[in-house]
Amino acid sequence: MFPTLGIGELLLVLALVLLLFGPGKLPQVAQSLGEAVNRFRNGTSKVTDVKASDPKISEAPSKASASDTISQIE
Repeated sequence: MFPTLGIGELLLVLALVLLLFGPGKLPQVAQSLGEAVNRFRNGTSKVTDVKASDPKISEAPSKASASDTISQIE
């Protein structure tokens, strides 16, 4: 689905990041990116823990037809 990145593409991305942020800001950008990934992983693990422990949470919501939805509104 996604093509793999080679050495050339990674070097190009690194060069663009250096041009955009400069060498002084690069450690801060990398640190904030790492913290964001860490928060995302923690958040998704909490959601999966809650979903696994709560049997009331269904896997997927049921799909109601339009007539069912209209009858519920009335």
